Amino acid sequence: MAATSWYLGDQAAVTVAKIAIVPLYLLATKGLRAHFQDSSLENADLKAVARFQFSDAALLAAFVVIVAAHANSDASRMVMDFVWIAALTG
Repeated sequence: MAATSWYLGDQAAVTVAKIAIVPLYLLATKGLRAHFQDSSLENADLKAVARFQFSDAALLAAFVVIVAAHANSDASRMVMDFVWIAALTG
């Protein structure tokens, strides 16, 4: 995370904020997996599996968009990046 922030030329405060997001992402991923337990997904219908995959893809997309954001980021571009990343990974 620090290397990505350095590459993007972020200020120190932004770098620290991006590094602080990593545990939140890991915690959110663990919470998502706890909500959709692996054993329940084995016997789940297509709708439940699709809901899990979409949630996991959206979580990853949000993390990537936040990490890749820099001072000149346009909000509409960030939304489009989120949509594309979520669609491709989902």
